[in-house]
Amino acid sequence: MADPAKIVALMTLMNMERLAQGLVAQNVRAWAADSGDEDLVDGIIATFDSGEVLRRFIPVYAEVLDDATIDGLLDFFMTPAGRRFIAAQDALLPRFTEIAHAYTLELAERATPGSNS
Repeated sequence: MADPAKIVALMTLMNMERLAQGLVAQNVRAWAADSGDEDLVDGIIATFDSGEVLRRFIPVYAEVLDDATIDGLLDFFMTPAGRRFIAAQDALLPRFTEIAHAYTLELAERATPGSNS
């Protein structure tokens, strides 16, 4: 099992706090749309604690990655190429989200009886 301190260092380098915020916001919006309770969105977002989400990520990393792998990732993310890769995530993730959303809509259309797809 990987060292939690190394996992925290890795998540810090990877800007996982920003990813956690995005994941929670996306899930809150989806939940609000499904439940029809838009009023709770602001309250949920106001109580969001990215540190708590990241603490919940630690056991997942520890289960999947060993110390040697984390050491290699830390080394890579401290290189110029690794830093550029991390910086590119801000541009890539929204685009990937748009692609996944569009694809989901296509699947929904195909699955809808009477659609022309």
